[in-house]
Amino acid sequence: MSQDDVCYYEYMDGDGFASRMVIGADGKPTCEMKLDDGTISTGSYDLVPLLEDFIQEHPDFSYRGARAVIAFTGYQGILGYRTAASYSDSPTYEEDRQTASAVAQCLRDNGWELASHSWGHRDLGNIEYAHFKTDCDKWENEVESLYCMNPDCVAKKIKAFTLFVSRDAMNIDGLSEATLEKFIAKGFIHDFGDIFEIGKHREEIVEMEGFGEKSFDNLMASLERAKETTLAKVIYSLGIANIGLANAKVICRHFDDNLEKIRHADEEEISSIDTIGPVIAKSLVDYFKTEGNNEKLDHLMSYLSVKKEEKKGEQIFQNMNFVITGSVEHFANRAQAKEFIESLGGKVTGSVTGKTNYLINNDTTSNSSKNKKAKELGIPILSEEDFLKLAGQ
Repeated sequence: MSQDDVCYYEYMDGDGFASRMVIGADGKPTCEMKLDDGTISTGSYDLVPLLEDFIQEHPDFSYRGARAVIAFTGYQGILGYRTAASYSDSPTYEEDRQTASAVAQCLRDNGWELASHSWGHRDLGNIEYAHFKTDCDKWENEVESLYCMNPDCVAKKIKAFTLFVSRDAMNIDGLSEATLEKFIAKGFIHDFGDIFEIGKHREEIVEMEGFGEKSFDNLMASLERAKETTLAKVIYSLGIANIGLANAKVICRHFDDNLEKIRHADEEEISSIDTIGPVIAKSLVDYFKTEGNNEKLDHLMSYLSVKKEEKKGEQIFQNMNFVITGSVEHFANRAQAKEFIESLGGKVTGSVTGKTNYLINNDTTSNSSKNKKAKELGIPILSEEDFLKLAGQ
């Protein structure tokens, strides 16, 4: 048995389809569906959980625990998460990638096989070689890297380092994905701490195509700036499944930015933190159970100066969800607006749902899909000026 296109594309939203796949309370894959009133219902809304239900009632149906093959394209993402590079400006992009990776692992753990349906539905038997290669490279880098089981998988390493140097993580300029790929191939970097030792390869790097003395010096300056950071950004940069920057900040605040307390916390304590459930708790505890991960983190921490995150004010947005869309004027970009909201206890998500408290859009009268959805659900649409008043600015 097989099922193609388990991606839950944007055009399916509101048409009675499941919106994404998630890990159920029993540890098995299930689906979420967005109902007409904006609320989210979890249940057996697609083939995967339906087959799981059937096998639970008829265990002999499954030969040695096998399930079926499910295939992805990838051009909008997989499993209902917007993981494609075209969504990289979304405030939930990295969190979506991590969650999709965790769900994909859950599928494999429960006997499902994952496969390619080719990037963008191309007929691989009739396209030119150049298109074939582009198609395969995209699928390998943007889909397979999310669930590849090989710990030495190059594509997976590249994605891990790409997250590590990204703006919301360690914010290191001068290390594009292409550059990281070259550095990995040459054996310059094996773990995150190695990035801060890149200076010892100066002679080779300045001779590389696209590099020179000036580029190298700029990279060194960027690495020096990156050494001063926050613990939340460090935790997020590690790429632990299900832990985005917002969750990392919540965890670090709970433990008062004490890394040793986080390392030795148990699942019960972590899952009791507001907005942090058992799935995230298990991911964090499992990560620190692995001695190799702790050794690599110690290597990284030897180069960093970690400062406590400033609390900019009372947590007036505690337990409130915001969506930001369109261009911003007061803030440098949407990422800065997101950071401001999180500093006041709020959370920023990518989609308007029944759980959204406010939509921020300077074009409050536009007919954008997010504005329409907010109006349908009775969610206030705020301009930046209105939002700043709400924040007491």
